[in-house]
Order: sequence, then C-alpha cells, then structure tokens
Amino acid sequence: MITLDGLGTVLEVLTDLDRHSTSCATAMMAYNTTDMLSATRAALDCADIAAAAHRVLSRATATDAGVIRAILKAAATAADRCATECGQHAVHHSHCRVHSETARYAAQLCRAQLDHITS
Repeated sequence: MITLDGLGTVLEVLTDLDRHSTSCATAMMAYNTTDMLSATRAALDCADIAAAAHRVLSRATATDAGVIRAILKAAATAADRCATECGQHAVHHSHCRVHSETARYAAQLCRAQLDHITS
C-alpha cells in the first residue's frame, strides 16, 4: 500500500490540483470565449476527480486496492488532460500556466503511487 509519507504527499497534491483546477476554470469562464471551453470543462472535471480521489485516499484503512488504483488512474488521466488543455494557453494566462504545471506533477505522482499498491 502507499506509505504514510507518500499518502500525505498525494493528498497535498490532490488538494492543490482541486484548488488550481477550480481557480483556472473560474478565470477562463471570465473570458467568455469558445476557444477556452474545452479547457474549462477539463478543469472542472479535474477538480471533481481530484476532490473525489482525496476523499477516497483519506480513508485508506480497509479501502479496496482496486478502488485506489482506479481513482489514482482517473486523477492522472484528468490531470493529463488539463496539462495539455491549459498548456495551450499557458503563454498568455498565468492561471493556465500554474494549473498546467500542477496537473503535470499530479499526474506523475499519481502514476508513481500505482507501483506501490498491492493486491
């Protein structure tokens, strides 16, 4: 299973991902342009998945390893999408740059934790 230190790091990164995803989506909605619509949707999905992953991983005792694997994979997938979508706007919007960087790191960390999950 995930070590206590590893779990603490993952929970912290998921909190950051949720916060940055929500902030970025809110900022993109203020522009009210269709070219950011996909990135906004990705950010909102990512925030919801990061929050759900945080809740599941917070109760690590007696949690099914398959569920943990699935939620970490979902979080990594959502974060990858945000890193790509917001990465396209990162040069012009600092909220997208920060969000893209956070999402990229979160995806890497979630995937790294998958190696530590047994049965």
